[in-house]
Amino acid sequence: MTTQVKTRKYQGGSLDEVLPKIREELGDDAIVVRQREGLTGGVGGFFQKRCVEVEARPGAEPQPAPQSGGFSVTDGPQVGPDGTTPAPSGSQSEVTASVAEAMLAQAGSAGFGAQLADAQQRQEAEPETFAPPVAPAPAPVPEAAPGTVGSALSVDDLLGNAAPAPAPVRARGVTSPQVDASPAAAAAPAPAPAPAPEPAPAPEPVAAAPAPTTIAAPASPAPVAEPGARQARAERAIDTLADRGLARGFSEDLVDAVMAFRVPLQPGARLSTIVARELAQKIPTLPLARPGVTAWVGTGGSGKTSTVAAFARANAEHGGLAVACISLRTPDGGATLRTALQGTAVEVHVPADDAQAAELVSRLTASGFTVVVDTPAVSPRSEAEIKSLARRLRKIGVQDVHLCVSATVGLQVAQDVVAATASLKPVALTITHGDETDRIGAAVQLAVDAGLPISYTHEAGATGRGLRAADPAELAKALIG
Repeated sequence: MTTQVKTRKYQGGSLDEVLPKIREELGDDAIVVRQREGLTGGVGGFFQKRCVEVEARPGAEPQPAPQSGGFSVTDGPQVGPDGTTPAPSGSQSEVTASVAEAMLAQAGSAGFGAQLADAQQRQEAEPETFAPPVAPAPAPVPEAAPGTVGSALSVDDLLGNAAPAPAPVRARGVTSPQVDASPAAAAAPAPAPAPAPEPAPAPEPVAAAPAPTTIAAPASPAPVAEPGARQARAERAIDTLADRGLARGFSEDLVDAVMAFRVPLQPGARLSTIVARELAQKIPTLPLARPGVTAWVGTGGSGKTSTVAAFARANAEHGGLAVACISLRTPDGGATLRTALQGTAVEVHVPADDAQAAELVSRLTASGFTVVVDTPAVSPRSEAEIKSLARRLRKIGVQDVHLCVSATVGLQVAQDVVAATASLKPVALTITHGDETDRIGAAVQLAVDAGLPISYTHEAGATGRGLRAADPAELAKALIG
């Protein structure tokens, strides 16, 4: 019966790495059954490493030792791994006697025992010499399976230092352990010695393993700034934003996100440019639309009157909307507004009371005018005054309220103003006095935190030309530089 020899697989970066492990575990006579080469690891098909897989088995299986008191009867001499018949050990009579005794001990009938004893006596008197049968020719080496190098190889074959095959040894005659109980068998003459077995054919030459395909390494990426330099750039950007009025925590979060998710994807771009672009996306602005009846409100000195004048002048001088102004119970009776609009065709109306104001708004809007309303200043500490103004604006038909916030005030003051004027229900912020400071960040931070879009920015020093629709890109650039 043929015993299936188990093989083992070894993997490594090269044969020089794998073969020592095969020798250690399977011995120096280990046989390589199959060898494959390929690539392993990597990301997306790149950075793969060459690997070698070798399948091997032990060179010779050890013969099991005979059990005590047992015996075996074979049809012929045993043939060694090299195709030769080993010489018998000990005297033939001892072998015959041992076999006979074992067979006699296990025989089940007296007749068979008597025949076995008689055959033993005759063989001791005239020992018969039988030539071993000719060893069968070794089977041809099968062709290598797809994906293998060739026929089975030893470790020495792969290294190129395989020893020459030993010369075949002529089989010598041995005394057969078989006993024929018939008299005719005892009288038969001994057959002539069989010719020596032919030497085994030399193994086929091993085909060279195909050279692995070489994959060119990807081009080296652009040099990355040192962590210390990156951190220094980030800190400078954060300091700039905080110095110009934005909250430091907001600035840190913005710059950290830019450094993590934008800078690696835009190598070579200026950090300030990337930060400005991201900041612009966070600044809310009022969508363009035809304004209705609009009132500007704010604290004293917030720039609401100059903003109304700038809006009316810009449309009058540049062919925009037909604008009419109403001064609603202002302390100077509209004098400041009239002065700001001198030289234009814009009319300033000063109603005596709320009812007359409502009638003016209705008549002007019916005539196609865009009506803008200047209001008296309010104090964040006077809740009653603010609520009274809110009722008056609703009574005369104001549709949109814009809250003027000066760029010169701090973030906390601006937050107090927004909280105090909540009953006015402003729809947007207008940043004023932008020409008086570089710290417009507080007003921008207010818009982000309160969720109020910015409608306009106004620089009072350039009447008419200083009023602009809010542009988030311009605001962001002014904050980061």
